[in-house]
Amino acid sequence: MATNGNPSPRLLHDAASDEAEMIIAERIADAQVTFHDVIVSDWSNTLCAAPQAIGILGECMLVSSMKAAKRVTLEHSGLKSKQLTTNLLNVFQVGRKTFLEAQIRMAAISTYSNQIGMANGMTVKSAMEANTVLDAFKEWRDEIDLLRLAVDEKHGENTITQRSLAEKSLEVKKEKENKMAKQEEARGLFSDKWLEDVGIGLGAALSVISPVLGYSLAGLTILGTWAIEHDFLNAEAMNEIRIRELQETELQERQLSIDIEKLLSDDDELIEIEDVLNRAISRLVDLQDRLQALLMFFMSTASMVRMVIEQYEYDYLPKIENDVEAANALEAAKELDITQAYVELSDKHIYGGFSEIAELGLSDSSITREGRQMKELRLKEYKSCASASVRETSSRAQRELRVSLKSIAESSAGGILIKRNIL
Repeated sequence: MATNGNPSPRLLHDAASDEAEMIIAERIADAQVTFHDVIVSDWSNTLCAAPQAIGILGECMLVSSMKAAKRVTLEHSGLKSKQLTTNLLNVFQVGRKTFLEAQIRMAAISTYSNQIGMANGMTVKSAMEANTVLDAFKEWRDEIDLLRLAVDEKHGENTITQRSLAEKSLEVKKEKENKMAKQEEARGLFSDKWLEDVGIGLGAALSVISPVLGYSLAGLTILGTWAIEHDFLNAEAMNEIRIRELQETELQERQLSIDIEKLLSDDDELIEIEDVLNRAISRLVDLQDRLQALLMFFMSTASMVRMVIEQYEYDYLPKIENDVEAANALEAAKELDITQAYVELSDKHIYGGFSEIAELGLSDSSITREGRQMKELRLKEYKSCASASVRETSSRAQRELRVSLKSIAESSAGGILIKRNIL
């Protein structure tokens, strides 16, 4: 009940409670709006790209172990080497270096996050670390894009060469068939002409001499000899020419057979190279996709740090002290949980993943087809297990961040209430 025209203490308390609840609700709502993307997004969609990329790097090394890969040369001015195998191994080495650098610098950002807002330059250092990681991944991406372009160009050249080789092979086969047909025709003409000439000679001899000698065996022998010496001389000369032509045709046919075998051998080599190029393109495309996801993650981290700097440098004076401290605490919580999640998955799966891949001996050219299949299975298992673990890690870190943001927002509201003597 009110006395002397003043509201009762209970009404004042209720009004203060309502205002306090409203301020707390506003602070929590503001935090949810500010960090909406962080709260609702699935971190695992980007963080899982890390072990996936490492597994793909292992697959790139496995492609480099194929014998046909050593015969593939790439023509592009921007490449450090013309050998496909060298470039694939370089992508692996640069990737390992980039990931390990990210682990170190993300750990540093996590440490600096505890000191955001302090006048010791830690916020600026966080930005430098984040930008360095982002630049390293961009540089690696550019190398992968360049290699993908060079491999695509080689694939196009290989396809044209295969088509040209197929046309040439068809021409040679047709030429061989024509030569063989002419060879058979020449053999037939030679046989027919020989019999024809011998028949003419014998017929002429029999008509002249048979009344004298009769048809005894000795007489026929003499007649045959006389006929060959007399009427077959011209036929023999012609047949010698045909024999030489036949020999030349047989020689050409043998050469065409050799040419066809060479073309088939070249085609087999091109097919092997085609397999290598298709595998390389497939792995590089997958790697580009995973790297794009990682770039989005590190771009977000760098952007987040820049926001902290802008808020600290430009919004410090207009705000009351509690607001500044609360805002810094909110940003620090976000940085801390995100970077710690990355460092944790890096310790478990990135550093360990590279060690596991190194032990597989993926670039060994003596790997058999069965051995390659076993190693591909090992890489597939690594990607699957690591991705499941990363999803668990990222989900837990994201839940912890939601709790931290809510707690900090409530504490910030409490500071405002105390300053306004509401509580």
